[in-house]
Amino acid sequence: MTAAFDDYKNKHALQQNLVKELEDTEAKLAEVIKERDALLEQVEGLKARVSELEEMVKSAEVTLIAEEEKRADPAGL
Repeated sequence: MTAAFDDYKNKHALQQNLVKELEDTEAKLAEVIKERDALLEQVEGLKARVSELEEMVKSAEVTLIAEEEKRADPAGL
C-alpha cells in the first residue's frame, strides 16, 4: 500500500512539474511571438524605406542624365 502511495506521489509530482514547465514554455512562446511580430513590423518599415530610397535614386539618375545631356548638347538638338 505504501509503495502504491509513493508511486502516486511521484507521478503527481512529475505531473505538477510538467504542468509548470508547460506554463513556462507557453509564456516564453508568447514572448517570442511578440518579439517576432515587432521584428516583422520593423522589416515592413525598412522595406518601405528601401522603396523610398530606390525612388530617390531613380529620380537622381534621371536628373543627372538630363544635366549631362544639356552639357553635351546645350542647344537641345
